[in-house]
Amino acid sequence: MMNYQLLARTVIIDSLQVESGQHVFIDIAGEAHELVEALIHEIYEAGAFPYYRNCPEREHKAIIEQCSMVQLDRWASTELARLQEVDAYIGIRSESNSFELNDIAPEKMQLYYEHFVVPFQESVSKIPKWIVLRAPTPSMAQHAEMSSDGLYQLFMEACCMNYKQWALSVEPLVQLMTYTKEVRIVAPETDLTFRLIRTAPYVCDGQFNLPDGEVFTAPVIDSTEGTISFNVPTSIAGLKFQKVKMTFQNGKVVDIQCSNRDELIQLLDGNSGGRYIGEFGIGLNPYIQKPMGNILFDEKMFGSIHLALGQSYPMAYNGNESNIHLDFVLCLSEKYGGGELYFDGKLINRNGVFVCPELISLNDLRSLNAT
Repeated sequence: MMNYQLLARTVIIDSLQVESGQHVFIDIAGEAHELVEALIHEIYEAGAFPYYRNCPEREHKAIIEQCSMVQLDRWASTELARLQEVDAYIGIRSESNSFELNDIAPEKMQLYYEHFVVPFQESVSKIPKWIVLRAPTPSMAQHAEMSSDGLYQLFMEACCMNYKQWALSVEPLVQLMTYTKEVRIVAPETDLTFRLIRTAPYVCDGQFNLPDGEVFTAPVIDSTEGTISFNVPTSIAGLKFQKVKMTFQNGKVVDIQCSNRDELIQLLDGNSGGRYIGEFGIGLNPYIQKPMGNILFDEKMFGSIHLALGQSYPMAYNGNESNIHLDFVLCLSEKYGGGELYFDGKLINRNGVFVCPELISLNDLRSLNAT
């Protein structure tokens, strides 16, 4: 049996900072009994009140397969009303099959996203305290090519490291990014440049995601030029996009090559802003050292960078508005092909290792212990 007490304490005390008398909603997609029980215990320990909703995978799929717009609007209205009554939200995703939804008709998935997922996510983002995490499952272990015990250990280390100390440790990178005007990424089949917006980057220190551990900002929306080839697969709604290669002109994706190319183009073109970048992030979680087949982990992978097409977050807003936010990850580690990251022409990272003097200490972040 897995012990989730430390993780539950991290979520309730460190991430959400739940206070006595507050109402906390736990939203589970799939099954995560032990984790949910631990969270309920910690919520009560904090003097707060837990509530939950559970949506098993197959029943969820059965609803979407025959859904209607009227039905989804009514369902969304009911759930949004519930969210307005809570002080904190915990979203848990626990998938036994990551591709359970991949045979649903595309028009049904589009309907579901537009009339339920998007308004639900927007409502969650307005709750004062919210966090999203995944529970480790055999399916996740298989995607990561790990044993269940190995995945659990990595999961706990990555989620429960001392994020306050981590945030202090990455401050030199934050300062450097704040004054950087142009970024260049060079790797196999990749030579991409863009200018950064004049806003301090946002430090992801466990407040909204677990695992966390990235620093992100956004490009000036029309500044991206060149080509980038992502070496980590990306999945959404049961679709997996591999060997994604994009060419940009004036900030816009003008050419895409990948598996499921037609589906990706349809997804991007079905949303305003879908062909423009809304986020540039650098992964800095020292416990995630290889692709895990899960974007919540992969975008935090040490030695990686990621770009997101679509919606720009308010913490680093570049003006891009969209109904999607789709991350694509490039691992710069030598094992995965290597690569280089430049700030204003200065080499910052080579093959996943920070090389400039003021950032070399970031290569030893693994010394951070659990909270």
